Amino acid sequence: MVTQLHHVNVTVPAALETAAKDFYGSLLGLKQVPKPAAARQTGAWYQIGDNQLHLSVEDEPEGPLSERHICFKVSDLKAAEDRFRDGGVEIISDPRPVPVQSVFMCAIRRKPVRDSSAAMSFNFINPESLGAPRGYANGVLTEAGGRWLFIAGQIAWNREQQLVSDDLVAQFDRALANVIAVVAEAGGRRIKLPG
Repeated sequence: MVTQLHHVNVTVPAALETAAKDFYGSLLGLKQVPKPAAARQTGAWYQIGDNQLHLSVEDEPEGPLSERHICFKVSDLKAAEDRFRDGGVEIISDPRPVPVQSVFMCAIRRKPVRDSSAAMSFNFINPESLGAPRGYANGVLTEAGGRWLFIAGQIAWNREQQLVSDDLVAQFDRALANVIAVVAEAGGRRIKLPG
């Protein structure tokens, strides 16, 4: 079904658009590619081998939806869409579709499924110590085929979502503490590994 990762879309507030473009374009040296006319002309698209990184400008609204997404190429777009719908996933159409052959946008939201034996449940893990997330979850816990915890990339910020220090070591310590907070909130614990 999925044949390739097409792109990952990251977002920044309008105030950070120039700094983000400098980071991806100048510092990392990513090659910027033209955006289709139907796409918003803010932000930028970058080519990385066969994949792309899309940078979108978004002053995050409160709520679970965001422009952040991943996009996969699939062998059969209709079959992929049917499979998601059959799995209880609501597909949210892009209000500005860009015609690209066999690309499936993974901007999806789970619908409640009445038959719990067929449903994959998701629990969003958001420790109070990390502040209220906007447009994402710090962790997602599911028990589909085992107990899985997916942790969002953590940075060195506190409950007020301010960076804790200019010192790299202090930032690393805080980012790791934030990962541990998500694991603990999901019921995990630290253990010492032998060796």
